[in-house]
Amino acid sequence: MSYKIAIIDDEVLIRKSIALKMTHPAFEITFSSENGLELIDYVREHGCDAVDVVFVDIVMPALSGLELAERLHKICPDLFFVIISGHNDFSYMQKAIRIGVTDYLLKPISTETLNGILEGLVPKLAEKYRKKKLAQKQSMNKILFEGNDDKQEPQLPNMTGGYYIRATMLGNCGGGMSWSSDYNMEELSFVHPVYPNLLIELTSDKRENDFPYVTKTTYISKWHEGIVPTINDEIEHAVSQVRHALTLGRNIVVQEGQPARLGQAGLWRQKADSLIPVISNSILSKEYDKLIRLVEELFTYDDVPQHVVDKTWKRIAAELYLRFDDSTLLDDSWLMGCDTPGDFRSDILYYLRQLLFSDAQQQESYNSGLRIVRETAAYIEEHYMENISIADIAERNFINRSHLSRLFKKEYAKTFYEYVTEIRVKKAVQLLTSGRFSVREVAEMVGYVDQRYFAQIIRKHTGCSPSKIRNQGKTGTQ
Repeated sequence: MSYKIAIIDDEVLIRKSIALKMTHPAFEITFSSENGLELIDYVREHGCDAVDVVFVDIVMPALSGLELAERLHKICPDLFFVIISGHNDFSYMQKAIRIGVTDYLLKPISTETLNGILEGLVPKLAEKYRKKKLAQKQSMNKILFEGNDDKQEPQLPNMTGGYYIRATMLGNCGGGMSWSSDYNMEELSFVHPVYPNLLIELTSDKRENDFPYVTKTTYISKWHEGIVPTINDEIEHAVSQVRHALTLGRNIVVQEGQPARLGQAGLWRQKADSLIPVISNSILSKEYDKLIRLVEELFTYDDVPQHVVDKTWKRIAAELYLRFDDSTLLDDSWLMGCDTPGDFRSDILYYLRQLLFSDAQQQESYNSGLRIVRETAAYIEEHYMENISIADIAERNFINRSHLSRLFKKEYAKTFYEYVTEIRVKKAVQLLTSGRFSVREVAEMVGYVDQRYFAQIIRKHTGCSPSKIRNQGKTGTQ
């Protein structure tokens, strides 16, 4: 980003001289005037982010440089000021320091001195924006995902120019991918607390993001003029649009107002409508080999929105439920972890083969799976702080991932990831209440590299922030 400079001097030659000698690549001049009052009006109209650094002559007819700095400092406390003067007056310098002037530039102005001052401002400005962005993210995060019940005004970003809401999901809704906290996101952005693979951004850039992943689904909203009261609803709409557009194995970009992208949905629906009656007859007549072949044929697809595929599977699952009365047929959450059409088809076929086994075969398979499930729970207890996934555990035990997921939920009444989170939260609370570690240290110790996401998880499961839990623990031990 370029930092924005305003030059206020009643001598036009001085203003032109500064502009010519300013060669630092991190800065650009966005405002220049002979009158400081015009800068005050400019900042009031465009906001404090319109200017980062003010170069101002100390002696001017309408408003002196120190008076301008003092008045602007009350409006925008984070502004940096560089006073320009023709003489080195100690009393002026003392007052300048008291009102927060950053530096002092003596005439005649040299190129080396000018750019040296700018170089010294770069880390200060970077830190200013880092802190500001963090405060904005925390405030927006609270409004979006927790509700803003504080009496104080939230620190919202200055988005007078407006923004788009861009939502980008990696893989499937319940896939194993997640956004890395070390990804340098220039815009105001959040990892969704329910879907760690879904990134929400408030951005002035309408283009889709360019990420090194196999597939992603991106939704870009209409243009919003500033933060609106209904932003929660707008974000929920963005999430629903992403899920509606999700097409396994395809990179999809959907923009508000564009016609829905259906891919091969129409042809695939015709195929489903013709095959499902035959599949139903196969279930009734117990022709299970034929049933497997028909399901494999139907779910060999490409470029079909996943919500269309999901609805078709639910039609088949309802038919199977009437025959087998298996409650797992009503829970399709395990299919949300499939990131490709091939995975989806493979998991459905594996499940059907398990469902259609004889009772003795099913019991033997269940006992074997139950042993692996209990070993998995014990493994989580020991390795909860690591980046563990059910796919890796299933591969090590030569068991289908979705089958292991179903058995795990049946045994513990929660999904694998819910179980991992529960263990992490329990350990985190223990570490926080000890008072021996900072919130960031505890987050890393229990497996979260993103402190903000860690705070969301803790608040969601305990109703308290990590800092509050830590402070209560310290108070209790005193």
